[in-house]
Amino acid sequence: MLPQHLPSPALSVRETVAMGLSASVARLGAAEWQQVTEKLQLLGIAELAERPVRTLSGGERQKVFLALSLLQNADVLLLDEPATYTDAPYAAQLHELLRAECARGKTLLLVMHDVGAALELADRVAVLENGSLSFYGTPHEALAKEIPEKHFGLTRYAAKRGEKTAYFFR
Repeated sequence: MLPQHLPSPALSVRETVAMGLSASVARLGAAEWQQVTEKLQLLGIAELAERPVRTLSGGERQKVFLALSLLQNADVLLLDEPATYTDAPYAAQLHELLRAECARGKTLLLVMHDVGAALELADRVAVLENGSLSFYGTPHEALAKEIPEKHFGLTRYAAKRGEKTAYFFR
């Protein structure tokens, strides 16, 4: 699970990410440390490996805890605003990474307030309103029923490139 707000332990990035293996491995050997290194590289934070987590920016910290979550190799990942504190290029990279996790058979449950990103990334969308489920369906169904407009008061903008249409909301 990746919550939206995370504590900043007095551990290095490498040590913090390694905590993703601590539940399944009593003592980390060379193979486990290699897995840690691979996750750091995957998320583009290998150069931060020895820095204390508490010295990182919010976006860097988010990447550290996502690496920890991925290292656990759980079948289901629950991510609360995984792109919080990150820039647009990383958010796009994150979406590709999450798609790859789905392609590997993982189930992802995401909390996202970026409606356009949620509709682009998700297979299914759930909208909660006052603690109740007010919509559940595909992104196509959400767009057809004007869910972003009706539930969030957003205006839809579309940009078409070839066969693909991207939606933006304000």
